[in-house]
Amino acid sequence: MLIGGKMAEGATMYRDLYDGMGPLSAGVYGILDSLFGRSVTAYRVLAIALVFTQCCIFAISGVLNKAYKENNYASGLVMMTLFCSFFQYMSLTPMLMANTFLILATHFSMNHVMSRQGEDSQILTVGIMAGLASLFYWPALLFLAGLEIVMVFLTNSVFRRYVLLIAGAALPLGFCAVYYLWHDGLHNLLNQGILSILHNRTAPLVNHTSVWAVCAIPLLLFFRALPALWGGRGFNYRHMSYGYAMLITAATALAVYFISPYRSPSNLIFVIGPAAFFITHYLLEIRKRFVTEIVFGFFIVLILGFNYTVALTPNIWAEYVDLSQLTIPKPTGLENGEAEKTLVLGPNFRLYGNGELATPFLDWRFTKPIFEELDDYGNLLLIHQAFENDPPKKIIDQENVMPKLLEKIPEFQQRYRKAGEGTYILIL
Repeated sequence: MLIGGKMAEGATMYRDLYDGMGPLSAGVYGILDSLFGRSVTAYRVLAIALVFTQCCIFAISGVLNKAYKENNYASGLVMMTLFCSFFQYMSLTPMLMANTFLILATHFSMNHVMSRQGEDSQILTVGIMAGLASLFYWPALLFLAGLEIVMVFLTNSVFRRYVLLIAGAALPLGFCAVYYLWHDGLHNLLNQGILSILHNRTAPLVNHTSVWAVCAIPLLLFFRALPALWGGRGFNYRHMSYGYAMLITAATALAVYFISPYRSPSNLIFVIGPAAFFITHYLLEIRKRFVTEIVFGFFIVLILGFNYTVALTPNIWAEYVDLSQLTIPKPTGLENGEAEKTLVLGPNFRLYGNGELATPFLDWRFTKPIFEELDDYGNLLLIHQAFENDPPKKIIDQENVMPKLLEKIPEFQQRYRKAGEGTYILIL
């Protein structure tokens, strides 16, 4: 909502807002903020609609590509259940929005693999879908490599089509680059967007123990289901090829998780598709249908039970699951019913509470060099202009940079006074 509020005010991502979020995700947040304000309900409704759409596309794709021994839509139900395994999977995150286009890319890719006479238009569509997904979530660009690997090992495509896949991904990226070049923000796009996936690593928002605890139940069934595809009866080359493609997708999804700037269980959303594929095969392999129903029912109870107990009674799982960095402790930043303009000089986004962002300086990965190199006149000018255009009513200084800033810009000494440890408030 911080980004949505700034985008609704007419800000241009990366130039007027320092953050590494994909430009299309920021655009969606801006549209939602313009239409519905800071409505959590609007975000939830759109997220649920996207989850339902993804499950439908995934199930229909499996039927069209004959990915299973039986033509049914069970994979969509399994996928929906996996989405319920963690509360952030049902939130409108950049990963969820990117996943929509990655599912479409996988569908067209497998359509090309399964058809003996693939068309160039399919390959171009796969690339475009992958490029659009990366504009929602930059680390998703790595899936382009995964799709290339699928083509290399599972098709006899000529070299031209490998290049065509890259060209397809380059189309939306190229349009994005032209847009930012026109708006004098190409350099910021490269540093805060595309190149940010190569550096600027941060500490995980959730420790590894908590991640494994959250994903334990789906992972156990996923690994139990893996042998079903290659050890069961009635599987043909089509099923095997689809299985290998899903394994490559799962491996790529894990790689995306590790290169993500802020790692949490929500970054594992890209594994849900491959997991749903193998779990569906495992369930369909069970000969007695009543046993299948019992196993799936037990799976649903475990998933929903764990998810809701973690969300509603976190103290029970406090020893194993620490999700404190993913939530706001209590509504803050409200003054006379209006959100307070706040600036946090540090990496902790939770300190914004329910307040609004003042100035463009959101992500500390990109604003840190500006505030720590105050001997640079350009940085001082940038900060002064930002404070003039959008003055924060409250500044939370985690990194102790305000004393030097007040020394370098004496004008600010008349505007702000210290109101506590690391907190400054606007007085003029």
